[in-house]
Amino acid sequence: GVLGLSVSMNIQYPIIVGILLFVLNVIFTSFNVYVQMWALDILMHFLGGITVAWFLLPCFKKEKNRISKFAWALLLVGGGALVGVLWECYEWTLDRFVFTDGTFMGGLDDTLLDLLMDICGASVVALVSLKKNREN
Repeated sequence: GVLGLSVSMNIQYPIIVGILLFVLNVIFTSFNVYVQMWALDILMHFLGGITVAWFLLPCFKKEKNRISKFAWALLLVGGGALVGVLWECYEWTLDRFVFTDGTFMGGLDDTLLDLLMDICGASVVALVSLKKNREN
């Protein structure tokens, strides 16, 4: 299986990791950890991109050999980017309606860096997947 796991386990692990990342994000946000350790936000977005692309691997396993390598990579990276954009919309909503002082999101620079890290994380999975496919 992909990443050495059976198909059933392929879908479970990224879901568990995704839930863990979400819970950690709630804790880090609640205790202002990101304010004190801004690099943690970068790491969380990178790991989020990895997790989304990892989740997509088994979901689109049948298509992998039917589409070009570029299309496969674009599917994984695009999925990571899409979830990143949706996450930034979620953050904007919190910033606008929950944390109404407007300091939650950190501005455009933070948003763009977050999206870049989502894309970088998903790109790692795409590259590993393509390399693994080439070795098999």
